[in-house]
Amino acid sequence: EKLGEWFEYAREQGTELFKSMCVPKAVVSAGDAAMEQAEELQAQADELQAQADEYQGMVDEWKTWFEEMIAQALQLLMGVMAIVQVGQMLFSAPETVAALLLVMTVQ
Repeated sequence: EKLGEWFEYAREQGTELFKSMCVPKAVVSAGDAAMEQAEELQAQADELQAQADEYQGMVDEWKTWFEEMIAQALQLLMGVMAIVQVGQMLFSAPETVAALLLVMTVQ
């Protein structure tokens, strides 16, 4: 009977020892796998961030170019409007038209 109790005790202790030795290894193994996967995901995230930064740089360049083109177009439009206003002022008064005709005929 004592021998049976001793075997039972030894079996329980062996099971506990096995669990204490194997479970941490499994946990460490799973942790290592998770860390490797996390490193791979971080590398992918870094690559995607680099691409996003590159695209943002291109967008900023295009934005600057469009802003410059819009500014130039507005300046051109303002110049045309000024010429039109001067033309309207010149040709709205009859004496100005007469003076222009006189200058043109003298030449």
